[in-house]
Amino acid sequence: MEFMIGCNYWASNAGVHMWKEFKPKEIEKDLKILSEHGVEYMRVFPLWSDFQPVKPCYGGLEEVYEYIMQDDSLPTNKYYLDETMLDKFSQFCDICDKFGIKLIVGLVTGFMSGGNFVPTALYGKNILTDPLSKYFEQLFIKGFVEKFRDRETVFAWDLGNECNSLSPVKDQYEASNWVATISNAIRAADPTRPVVSGMHMLELEGKWAIQDHAMFNDYLTTHPYPMWCRYTHVDETTSIRATMHATTESKWYTDIGKKPCIAEEIGTMGPMICSDEKAADFLRLNMFSLWANGASGIMWWCNNDQDLLKTFPYRHNMIETELGLLTNKRVPKPTICEMKKFSEFLKDNKIDLPAAKENGVCLLTRNQDHWGVAYMTYILAKESGLNLKFAFSEDYELPDSKLYIVPSITGVFVMPKEVFAQLKQKVKDGADLYFSIGRGYLEGFNELAGVKLIDTYGCEERDTANIDGSDIFFSRPFVRKMVPTTAEVIAEDSHGRPFIMVNKYGKGRVIIVDAPIEDNLIHTHDAFDGRVEKIYQTVFKEHIEALPARTDTHGVVFTYHPYEDGAYLVAINHTDSEKELNLKLKDGYKVEAVIYGDNKVIKPYDACILNLKK
Repeated sequence: MEFMIGCNYWASNAGVHMWKEFKPKEIEKDLKILSEHGVEYMRVFPLWSDFQPVKPCYGGLEEVYEYIMQDDSLPTNKYYLDETMLDKFSQFCDICDKFGIKLIVGLVTGFMSGGNFVPTALYGKNILTDPLSKYFEQLFIKGFVEKFRDRETVFAWDLGNECNSLSPVKDQYEASNWVATISNAIRAADPTRPVVSGMHMLELEGKWAIQDHAMFNDYLTTHPYPMWCRYTHVDETTSIRATMHATTESKWYTDIGKKPCIAEEIGTMGPMICSDEKAADFLRLNMFSLWANGASGIMWWCNNDQDLLKTFPYRHNMIETELGLLTNKRVPKPTICEMKKFSEFLKDNKIDLPAAKENGVCLLTRNQDHWGVAYMTYILAKESGLNLKFAFSEDYELPDSKLYIVPSITGVFVMPKEVFAQLKQKVKDGADLYFSIGRGYLEGFNELAGVKLIDTYGCEERDTANIDGSDIFFSRPFVRKMVPTTAEVIAEDSHGRPFIMVNKYGKGRVIIVDAPIEDNLIHTHDAFDGRVEKIYQTVFKEHIEALPARTDTHGVVFTYHPYEDGAYLVAINHTDSEKELNLKLKDGYKVEAVIYGDNKVIKPYDACILNLKK
């Protein structure tokens, strides 16, 4: 599957009102310049209130006699679809065909740019749970999808734009029921195309669950904006925290859901957040990183600035108007120039990039801030040279690995006993198992950790430990007084208490860090300054030194992609300064070819891609 490159599209002349103010010549001008700059896919939206403008006819006592069209005419089809709008969408598909652009079509688009656009018949109703709402949604899908399922320009059907923002649901079952209903309606009308989630901010334990969306959709989606997503804008827009956000979240969704993921909306949210040049750096890093780490594509929000539009929602929502790849006059911004360069790089080199080699599992557990802990763990591991796979203890499946990282455990319901038993057996068979501990509880802790625990007390304590010559600051919500029995103490805190311990357990090792260091980083500015990662570099030293390729250059992260007699290596510099690669190769590898960049020095916010041969 090719890596999808594109944007979300609303016609530059009208934004969300493009169907009412349909101007094919303006759309042609938009698509011509977009296609010339590397846009190959677009996510588009048949606005629900325009395409199914149904309203009720009331009688006495507010009894509904029938449903008719918004202009008081009778429907001309059983789906209450506006034939004029359907004709406009057909013309739009013709224009997309002309420029070779494939479409992901967001079907139930009732929420857009901070405004709701639902049919009049559904005003005041819960769009996700009300039977009448779901009835009209299914009519819309059946009529629309059957109408356009033979159009080659349609690549996939999307449930709709961020439909989890349309109405509240009381629990996971209401949310999952809606997803299943819409997805099944799409498949019934067109079983040949992929179904795409279209949602944002899914969870492991919550109403909108990654697992439920994976069950009913072919592609999961992230909408990774630093400004809107939790914990991402603690540092600058081009920091490693912000630029690894899309990759981490997309990898998290894919590993947990076992389905491919598209970064379906991404952007920096305009010139009051960062400059156009910074936005271009942000996009460049994300394109290389998502591509290297197995995402299915990237789509910018959106095609053109909308600052000249004076209709709802643009006259109210000021942040929605300056987000384009192009200005309102279709002048290319630095972002779309970067998109063009990346698109040309892929076409020129035709690299069939194998999956990146994973060398550890991050096992998330109950009661955590899953996203925050996953996010911090993944970046720390990347900075240390490790490439992690995510797993969730409640799935009862442990991927096979030589290294299991169980970060920042909390609570007494940490994981099922069956999963804990699997973990311990993996260690007895030779794997390493890492726990960092907050206010968490593990059965048989003394034997597992190789300590004798004397006493505990709950008190938010700030402390330091010296690791490899650097003072590491951390906090812990629970203090444990313990002495080693069979464990080796690698580092102590400032009070002389064990902070990092390593205990032989069968053929493997159990590594304990007595503080939830990953959770500590969630709200910490400049958390990835090269100090805390020294904990990982110390305790995972053997795993890092065993890697076929590595570097000790801070801020440069690797993916390693083996194939039959060689490997590709993608190194990305997430800093604002030029970095020496300092490449260390093992297993008889040598650099066969430099595909992109320089194998000695990597430019700021850029990459180096090498072909290695044995």
